[in-house]
Amino acid sequence: MNEPRLIQKRDIIRGVRDKWLRAYQSYADNYRVAWVDNRTAGEIRRHLHALDLETCSEEDVNAAINAGSSWVSNDCDMCGQDAETTLRIGQEPDYEARWLDLCENCVLSLSVHFHTKP
Repeated sequence: MNEPRLIQKRDIIRGVRDKWLRAYQSYADNYRVAWVDNRTAGEIRRHLHALDLETCSEEDVNAAINAGSSWVSNDCDMCGQDAETTLRIGQEPDYEARWLDLCENCVLSLSVHFHTKP
C-alpha cells in the first residue's frame, strides 16, 4: 500500500507526452490515426515534442493530440468530476493495482462517516 498523494493536473500534463509515445510507439510516423483531423502519428509526436510541459495548458495538450477527448482529465472515482487536484489512495497504477482518485469534495463528504454513530 502506498502513501496517499495529491495528483495535480500539472502532474498529468508532465506525463502525457511519455504516456502517448508509449501507447503509440509502434505506429509509423506516416500512419494516419483515425481521430478528429486524421493527423499522422509523426505529426502528433512533433506537436507533443513542441509543448513546454511546465507551462502549456490542458487545451494545448488536447490540441496537439486532437483525439476528440482529453488526455489530461483528473477524474474523481466517486463523483466523476474532472478536478484540478485529486487524492490518490491505494496502490500506484500497475497490473491489478487498486487505487482511488478522489476530489476534495468527496474526501470531505466521506469524513462524516467517521463521526456518524451506527
